[in-house]
Amino acid sequence: MQGTWGKNREHAFYFAALVLVISAIKMVFHVHFLLKQEGKEPFFFRHDSIKDKSMKSKGR
Repeated sequence: MQGTWGKNREHAFYFAALVLVISAIKMVFHVHFLLKQEGKEPFFFRHDSIKDKSMKSKGR
């Protein structure tokens, strides 16, 4: 009885992890698509602006 419960719990954990990963990927693509429609570049593709911000904050 306990052996099957342990297996089921493991399967449930993997299933939950898979669902989380898929939903995260979906969200990233959705945000990317929305920003593309507005004609803006997604923030996670603009490495230069992030570098500039960090440089400015360090300079202060």
